[in-house]
Amino acid sequence: EYPIHCRKKESLEAPEEVLLDVNAMAEGHGFFAVSSFAVSSGQDLLAYAVDAVGRRIYSIHFKDLSTGELLADVIPDVTSNLTWAEDNRTLFYTRQDPDTLRWYQVHRHVLGSDPAQDELVYEELDDTFGCSVGKTKSREYLLISCRQTLATEYHVLEAGDPGGSFRLFLPRERDHEYHVDHYDDHFYVRTNHQAKNFRLMKTPLSATGMEHWREVIPQRDDVLLEDFQLFRDHLVVMERKLGLVQMQVRPWSGATAHHLDFGESAYWATASDNHEVDTEVLRYTYTSLTTPKSVYEYNMDTRETALIKQDEVLGGFDAADYQTERLWATAGDGTEIPLSVVYRRGMKLDGGNPTLLY
Repeated sequence: EYPIHCRKKESLEAPEEVLLDVNAMAEGHGFFAVSSFAVSSGQDLLAYAVDAVGRRIYSIHFKDLSTGELLADVIPDVTSNLTWAEDNRTLFYTRQDPDTLRWYQVHRHVLGSDPAQDELVYEELDDTFGCSVGKTKSREYLLISCRQTLATEYHVLEAGDPGGSFRLFLPRERDHEYHVDHYDDHFYVRTNHQAKNFRLMKTPLSATGMEHWREVIPQRDDVLLEDFQLFRDHLVVMERKLGLVQMQVRPWSGATAHHLDFGESAYWATASDNHEVDTEVLRYTYTSLTTPKSVYEYNMDTRETALIKQDEVLGGFDAADYQTERLWATAGDGTEIPLSVVYRRGMKLDGGNPTLLY
């Protein structure tokens, strides 16, 4: 009924280690959820958030993975948002407003100290904003993200100096949405400043003001820049063009960029679970009207794709029995409307077939 969270060291052939058996933990509870968990940089400490009521008010617990013992530290009445610093003993977490449950405070906890004395490092006073704490993919910087519908703001701190003070990356401004990540000697920023469809910028680590930003990918009127992922040798950009998701791989070397070929005319895809910078492998999730939800690994150097996992469809389903097409209909004002159509192969397309339209 509940997940069992496990890990294997370095290889899938290694022995399995159970981190949390939520079935055992849930015994005696009418409701039980482990919403999030994180392993420390030393790989020997686990922090996880538990809700035994169902109101999304959590307690953070700690487990020594080298001994299997639970630590005495318990942080009650918080959100599920938690992030380790890189000193293997400091955890940052978010607390919610007790009345509205808005995430509005970020606290710092040092293992072995009294959680009641945890330091408040940030408080969001604007009740139209919520805040959360995370870390760059490089694991070198902690990020406090403040968000509302029309604006974002970030604060940054070196993850190896968790006792330090967060510094403002760029002040919030209405209608300005931006997202920050880090690689090598630059921060990378996806921004809609003077770019309705967003563009990608970079800026030096010590100079994050907008006057220091330099353009990496410009605004394009026909392409929405939805997200980006940073790797050792590649920049991967998630885009949307003509309504379809695209993934573009751009080598840092300056070699020619390329798009992944998904082999179908209508589909959905997203980059997923790419936690490591130092790899040439991009993992992504893919599905279409004929392909069950699937997880693939794509080698960005060799351009080879490997299927890792695919949802099973019962009842004798065979994707080869079906055909997907992407057609276009012209609206009265001339707008082109995309239609994703699926049907059994061999069907006579004479206009006489019943059709489910949604």
